[in-house]
Amino acid sequence: MDFKIGDRVSFLNEKGGGVVVSIKDKHTVVVSEDDGFSTPYSIKQLVKVNISVKPVVSDIQVPALSHDIKQIALLFVPKDNTNLVNSDLDVQLVNNAGTSFYFELYQIESGKVLLISSGQLADGMTHLVKSIKREEIEMFCKLRFQCLFNSFKKMDPMHPLVQLVNIKASRFYKESSYAFSTYVNNLSLGYSLATADEIERLKQLPLEINDQIMNKEFTSLEKKSLPNNYLRKDVEVDLHISEILEDQMGMSAMQMLQIQLNVFKKEIDKAIQQNYGSITFIHGIGKGVLKDTILKELNEYKGIKFYPANYQKYGNGATKVEIL
Repeated sequence: MDFKIGDRVSFLNEKGGGVVVSIKDKHTVVVSEDDGFSTPYSIKQLVKVNISVKPVVSDIQVPALSHDIKQIALLFVPKDNTNLVNSDLDVQLVNNAGTSFYFELYQIESGKVLLISSGQLADGMTHLVKSIKREEIEMFCKLRFQCLFNSFKKMDPMHPLVQLVNIKASRFYKESSYAFSTYVNNLSLGYSLATADEIERLKQLPLEINDQIMNKEFTSLEKKSLPNNYLRKDVEVDLHISEILEDQMGMSAMQMLQIQLNVFKKEIDKAIQQNYGSITFIHGIGKGVLKDTILKELNEYKGIKFYPANYQKYGNGATKVEIL
């Protein structure tokens, strides 16, 4: 039987099933199982189920930011790509304008403004403004964005950019409103706050013209075809001391444990800050000291869940952490 990516399958010799996410060769496919693990299977072990589903992709390589369009953009990124019209959202600010800037983003309500986020954003970077619940969407339909461009190189003085954002709330409840964006490697509802041409025109304005506000009809970002790797990335970190240090001569067990924990903390913090899908820590079995210490540390984190990693792949020697 021929299988293709996206086919729903069940197992012949055991309970359960999953979705085909890649084809290794003519005899083997990789199945994302219903429990969230991806495992290679012989096609002789599988039977196709006649249900059309979207493929689930793991172990992706996140592409670089797209530089097709130079602009500053505001993106509303669903946390659950399988339920676009009901999912909570991440509000992301993207700088692909060719210059860095200081920014402030305000929520407008009853004629008053409330500061949501501020800071400096370098060219080519994306900033998580806020994670919002679906029921909070209407509070973010009227926004004021302003920024002051800056550079480490010499530059001519120029006016700040001020943009008023007015979004129809109904757009968030239409699947057709969401398109794939390489800025965040995900589906999103996106708006261009300013293009490179508009920023260039600011440079040409005489400085004596104050209170220059650029209002315009907002247009969605250019739609791109949906690739197979649109989910957040999953990573694996091997905490065996031999993978961290080339030479452990003269080191005590406590010193090695502290180094392993330092690597663990650095990687889990990075995964949360960069909004990974998941991170798997390979800690081994041994006497269980490293594993027990990691589990104790994980209990102190919010916005995650953790559990033993795929037994077929790691045995009892790894813990998987999902970033919620």
